[in-house]
Amino acid sequence: MIITVNDKLSTLLKKNTIIVIDDINTSNKEEVFNIIDNCDLYIDSKFSAPTSSNEIIGKRSSVVSTMNELFTYINGSIHNRTSRWFTSDTQLRNFKIKLLYWCANEFSSIIDKLDKHEEVRIVINNEMSKHEKIFIRVLADCGATVLVIDKTFNNDEISKEIDNYSNDKKASVQVIAFGTYENIKYTRNNREITQTSVISNNATCEYESLEEIEQALYTDNKIVKVNVVGMNNYIDTCNFYAKLNKNCTSNNKWLLANNGFPKPTYEQTSNIPRFANSKHDYIIFTLMQFLKLGDKDTDNKVEEIIKTIFNQGENRALSGQILYNKIVYIVCSLNTIYSVGKPDCIVYYGNANKNDIIILEILAQITDISVVVACSDKNKAVQINGLGTLELNISNELFTIPLIDKRDSAATMAAQAERRVNDTLFNGDTLGMYKPGQFSSCTTIDFNTTYDELKLWWNKELYLRPGFEARGNLAVIPTLFRVIKGCIGDANSFVSEIQKYCCGKTLLCRDKAELGMLTEAGIHCNIHRGTDVNCTRFEDQKPFFENGKLNRERIKSGRNYSYSFLDMNKQDMILDKIEDIIVNNKVNKKLFRTEQEFIDAVLNIGLNLHMSILQNIQWFEFYTYNPNLVLILKDQNMPDINNMILLALLQNLGFDVLIFVPTGYSSIENLVGPNFVFDTNVIGEANYEIDTSRLHVTSNIEITDSSNKEQPKKQGFFSKLFGR
Repeated sequence: MIITVNDKLSTLLKKNTIIVIDDINTSNKEEVFNIIDNCDLYIDSKFSAPTSSNEIIGKRSSVVSTMNELFTYINGSIHNRTSRWFTSDTQLRNFKIKLLYWCANEFSSIIDKLDKHEEVRIVINNEMSKHEKIFIRVLADCGATVLVIDKTFNNDEISKEIDNYSNDKKASVQVIAFGTYENIKYTRNNREITQTSVISNNATCEYESLEEIEQALYTDNKIVKVNVVGMNNYIDTCNFYAKLNKNCTSNNKWLLANNGFPKPTYEQTSNIPRFANSKHDYIIFTLMQFLKLGDKDTDNKVEEIIKTIFNQGENRALSGQILYNKIVYIVCSLNTIYSVGKPDCIVYYGNANKNDIIILEILAQITDISVVVACSDKNKAVQINGLGTLELNISNELFTIPLIDKRDSAATMAAQAERRVNDTLFNGDTLGMYKPGQFSSCTTIDFNTTYDELKLWWNKELYLRPGFEARGNLAVIPTLFRVIKGCIGDANSFVSEIQKYCCGKTLLCRDKAELGMLTEAGIHCNIHRGTDVNCTRFEDQKPFFENGKLNRERIKSGRNYSYSFLDMNKQDMILDKIEDIIVNNKVNKKLFRTEQEFIDAVLNIGLNLHMSILQNIQWFEFYTYNPNLVLILKDQNMPDINNMILLALLQNLGFDVLIFVPTGYSSIENLVGPNFVFDTNVIGEANYEIDTSRLHVTSNIEITDSSNKEQPKKQGFFSKLFGR
């Protein structure tokens, strides 16, 4: 049953019901997040897999009895050869082990409530396997209410497999198709409402810069508790990281957790026995006896913090097995941290996982220890309760922690003076005071102007455009993307008008065919099912795009990656813009049969750009002239969706784009996505006799008036700014 997106999810969630939605988007985000906040169990990953040491069969249960009915039914289907999913007794045996393991572990609290006929709400936010889908269906048959966020959930397949296993167990399945691809992630940090949190985060950041943090740490010897998110300019931030690293290396009271705390060793975990009792309070109380932090007062304080953490929110609903594993991990990690005595400072560099977040929140509550967390990638940074957050201007992909603080190196007086000049003049605060190499990337905004003013702004320095902004090493640049329909005057004079825009670094495409030649899809990387299959071994064919992000290191290490000759910042920028096209609805995804087909198309085009585009990107300094493209569509041969992906990518990269459509036909209107911004000008009547053969790119950078025989004088900065 498919219902409309106007129905409220909360009113549809009833007993014995599975509601399936295909996306968390802007319109349903708050309602879905509220349901997750108040559910009994939230799972956003694959269900855990049983091992030989796991408890498989729990106590007697009506839910397990229902599953036994299912096992009997599937066994009959195997022998009658009517099952498509199960063809052997071995497959059925593995299926039994999984389901009974889930009942006894991850879903033990859910099973208890269902046996008592209590209301149960479960939210699954992940693409499920066929075994997981059947398990959820059985829980709904037994009375659970389930919200599933999964584009691949197909109830018809499940019904064909198990619909007749029981006469009195029938869950209803309702599907809500939003048809969006926003994939908004649920995390505790992105909730705007008050949630049940581990520890109340009342910490405010008392530092406004990296210099203030260093002053407090190294000069004033204060206790510092701060989470540094993002970067300012690259050099200063690397120096900050390197100084933290240097102190951790030279001072045994400073500890560095580089991309995570060390995993507990076998010797550590083997000293902590397993036990059969799966009660929540018993597990916490028993495992606290193995906490050895040097003195009893510290042990007692940390024990109270851990109890507070695991008696609140989603941690309270953890199964016995998962709770045991988490606390053992935390206890062993804390014992390792204190193994050489009480540390003075903990430095955590990188992206923290869930267990490490809890450890950091524990350390943040200990008053005489400094805790500094640093993550340059804002998309991977997390909030740590108890730490104030200093958010810097820009985000940068995580990189290896630097070893050298360049401020410690010897320098001539001239080099020191040059640094002071750079810090003063080229800090982005003074209009026009920019230098080559100052910006490593850009973000684009729409530059809206009239058709009559186009020539005034075309091939002019970008910092003169309204809206230009310097944010550290990121430039915000206003760009033109304009569709110009109709023709002014006769055909010859109109072609002469177009010729004026074909100057400097213009890429001229006289028709759709020439536009298609700007990408060499399949020549270098041949993307199929999200990975490069061009002469690559099967074991190396791993997805380039997963969990909503490009795997940049995997792409760069591929044998057919063809951008390695570019500056590293330019390589990263291209990959950033490819990811933006995939995730931010810049083109019409509905023209593809599947989401995977769309991702393959974007990767094929984005990773096989023509050399002329790459040279323009390498040349581009973000504040002076920008590259541009002029496209003329003189007949009915209009761009297709692959051409549109290329055009959207060029706009993302900072290109100005003019599309002349003298016929007035529809061109890109049906190809763009809801988040793609462009302008249209209708300047005259349709003309079907435009000859573009004489168009060519001239060497002059800026538009010149051909009637003026005198070469224009070179203008200085203030002349350009004030028009004198």
